[in-house]
Amino acid sequence: MIDLKRYFINPFTDESISLNRLIDFASTHLSRMVANNPGALLNVRITATTTVLTTLDTSMSDNDIKLALRKAKVQAKDAFRAALGDNITRIHAGVVAAFGPVAPQLTECFPQGRGIFGSCPDDQLDDKLQQLLTCLTPMAAQVGQIHVDNVGGLLSTWIALLAAVDTASANKTTVESARRNARGALQLELFKNLLTLAVSFPNDLEKAGLYCPQHLLEEGVSVPEPELAVISVATSSAAATAHLEFTAPGATSYRVVHKAPGAAEFTTLAEPESGSYDAGELVAGAHEFRVYGVNAGGEGPVSAVASVPVAAAAVA
Repeated sequence: MIDLKRYFINPFTDESISLNRLIDFASTHLSRMVANNPGALLNVRITATTTVLTTLDTSMSDNDIKLALRKAKVQAKDAFRAALGDNITRIHAGVVAAFGPVAPQLTECFPQGRGIFGSCPDDQLDDKLQQLLTCLTPMAAQVGQIHVDNVGGLLSTWIALLAAVDTASANKTTVESARRNARGALQLELFKNLLTLAVSFPNDLEKAGLYCPQHLLEEGVSVPEPELAVISVATSSAAATAHLEFTAPGATSYRVVHKAPGAAEFTTLAEPESGSYDAGELVAGAHEFRVYGVNAGGEGPVSAVASVPVAAAAVA
């Protein structure tokens, strides 16, 4: 019989796991929870993990480790924005199903359409989500409480992720006990995440591989980052759309970032596994795109900017 005691042992406290490898695992694990969070199931775990990473950051003076921690927070934030479109689409569909495609309630909830949630700057996204939550809450009986809860979860998760990224990153004198405590807190939250995922997806080994990239905790041959990404095709063949094709030698997937007309900064739009991507529901104007190649070694150099003029969608 399997020894049940082993399930009470925290595997992340193994002395063979260096702090750098623990952070690498935590950053990828966190971004995968953010990107794969059905029904806001993992919101509590996402917030708790983000918090302990921030605490660890403030306890460190090692620049390399602090850089890895900041990268972890940005990676989680970008994963949230990449997954946000699917969530917004489901919520939008719930309002349409309840009131119809031209109802005033739809305009109230989405006064700027769905695309604004992908194109607005990071510091405006919480306002957009708060406005959607405020308008949607009185409609819970018609739209469904699940959609209201989803928006509330998205808002709270985003606030936690953005606050972590915005935390002051000034170097502080390392106190060994503080660093030890912060590392222990991260190990504990990772263990809680593991147990939560096991309870949420029993016997689903594919989910284990998705959320918990164990190879990042193990010694192995380092993988070089991808080479410079190149966007070879950037066109708009139809209204409100853009088509991109790109390459980056050594990449196993890609990250597409986008700056909408009038936006102040690039935000993550998608993380495709192949070298092409079609963006839809774009507002009229000149859209800018850049691409990173990604593999187990990290992100490669970002491509040059590709500008795509997009025509307005036809009015029905």
